[in-house]
Formats: sequence, C-alpha cells, structure tokens
Amino acid sequence: MASRRPNNVKRTEWNRKCREKLSAHIYRRLGIEIETSQVRLKPNVDDLYTWDRLDEKQHLFSENPSDLSIGQLKDVCDGVDASFTAIWKAPIQSELSVQDGEESCLGFPRLKVSFVAKIDDLHQDNVRLSHEISKWERRVTTESEGRREAELEASELKVTIQQLQMDNEKLEKHKVSYSLNKTYLQEPNILWESI
Repeated sequence: MASRRPNNVKRTEWNRKCREKLSAHIYRRLGIEIETSQVRLKPNVDDLYTWDRLDEKQHLFSENPSDLSIGQLKDVCDGVDASFTAIWKAPIQSELSVQDGEESCLGFPRLKVSFVAKIDDLHQDNVRLSHEISKWERRVTTESEGRREAELEASELKVTIQQLQMDNEKLEKHKVSYSLNKTYLQEPNILWESI
C-alpha cells in the first residue's frame, strides 16, 4: 500500500483545522453545535446558518472545504470574523415567546442565541466601528493637512502676485521716465519749447 502524498496530508490537515474553526465560529456566533464534518461553506436548504461575506471572498463559498486547495483553506481560516461571519438563514422569533426545541412555521428549531454570541457580536461591531472611526479620522487629518498646505501656498502666491504687481508698476514708471528722457534727449528743442 502506497503512502499518501505530502500535499494530500497537508490539505487534509488544513481541511480539519478549517472545519473546526468554522464549527467553533458557528457555535460562538449562533449557538448552533455542528459536527466539523457537517460544516459547509455552501449550506444546504435545511441548514440553519449561512454566511455573510465580503464580495472579494465570494469565490471561497462556491465549494465546500473538502474541495478547496490549501491556499483557499488558509484564506477561509484567516477570514473568519474578518471577511465573513455566520448568520441565521431564516429569522427566528423572539426568544422570550418560544421555548427551546419548538419548531417555527418553517420547520427550523428555534434556538436561544447565547449571551456569549450576543456579546461577541457587539464586540465585533465595536471593533469594526472603531476601525471605521480610525479610518475616517485619518482621512480627515490628511484632508485637513492638504487644505492647510493649499491655503499656505495660496497665501504665498498672493504675496508673490502683489510683489510682481508692485515691480510691474515700478517698471511702468521707469518705462515712462525712460521714454520721456529719451524723447527729450533726441529732441532738445521740445524741452525748451515746453518751458
């Protein structure tokens, strides 16, 4: 019997790691226990969860973990909570009005969402909003510095324009004076006639 190729062993190990991480994520987020072998990136119709994901990670959800390459499995593991998250496939009714184990009109069991999952959701939202605030603060700072530099440059240009206008006026006066001097020098009689 031939031994398995090293890449197949690596892929099997990453598949296991990935499924374990996804299963733990689903439990933490939604309170649903799923065996690692039953975790799907393309949930079936009867699965209670689906994935909310960024568009750039869409390609990872076209197949199930067992069909992905090692690189794709690493992307999935790295993307948990960052690029995608587990969400309920169908809305569940208020947990106050329903007991665990009852079925909804769609046939899905109604489960109480754990406080840990709610706290984690709030923490994730807080982290996401903090990142967004930081991004906007950096943008405001950059734009403010750009505006300040533009205003300084505009002010310097105004001073330069004023200086050039003054220099131009001086040149015009010198030009007129030069023109008169030249005229009087060329025709000295004009000077005597004007006196």
